[in-house]
Amino acid sequence: MNRPNKNNPYQKARENAKLTQEKAVESLPVEVRSLQYYEAGRRHPNLECARKMADLYGCSVNDFLRPEGGNAHA
Repeated sequence: MNRPNKNNPYQKARENAKLTQEKAVESLPVEVRSLQYYEAGRRHPNLECARKMADLYGCSVNDFLRPEGGNAHA
């Protein structure tokens, strides 16, 4: 089972949007298992999916590009 990772940008954005994983995948082209992998840091969504996630969560795709340590890519 994947453990929650509160520093994961995908999980943070979803939680800020007040969505459960189950509700989020109703509007995304992925299944719950894939979303769990993204939030656990085991996989990364393709650009199309990341854009849809950003739209749904009300954030920018750039929010997903920051490493979990908090330093943005230059």
